[in-house]
Amino acid sequence: MAMISKSLVITLLLLFIKFIFPLSVGAQTILFQDNFNNGNANGWGVPRNTCSSNWQMNSFTYGIVISNSCVTESIPTALAIPATSPYGFEVDMAMASDANMDRDFVFKYQSPSNWYGIHTIGNSVYVQKVVSGTELFLTNRLSSFPFLANQTYHFKIEVFPSQIKVYPIEQVCFGS
Repeated sequence: MAMISKSLVITLLLLFIKFIFPLSVGAQTILFQDNFNNGNANGWGVPRNTCSSNWQMNSFTYGIVISNSCVTESIPTALAIPATSPYGFEVDMAMASDANMDRDFVFKYQSPSNWYGIHTIGNSVYVQKVVSGTELFLTNRLSSFPFLANQTYHFKIEVFPSQIKVYPIEQVCFGS
């Protein structure tokens, strides 16, 4: 009987400690979000565009149609994330009619010559790093995904000061 009482006292003591000193959990703060539901791309800038087309809104979607070999970037103008702050990034990217086209998006941008991004070409996905204008690939090939033409895909990345996590790609199915 003393053993049961001792166990009960220890259990109650542990519960008491848990409620007095709970584990702290960091709240998620949204630093930037834009679903373009307002029909405009205010707050977005284009620091570089060598394409023959321009970034624009089309049916509450912000993007650019690229038909030639070029380089372009569009970034949120009011977003500045300190290099030591961890953050997450999610984007839906529509694939052009040519599923083998080279497509990229940047998730850590400092300037046109310094950034990290996801590079897709054909069905291959790479983590790409550009430092002082020199392109490096951090992986031989991160993964392979059966991209289809004229489909939209969801990408999710978490960036930490010394680590990058890339989550599995998902095909986005919009309502019928």
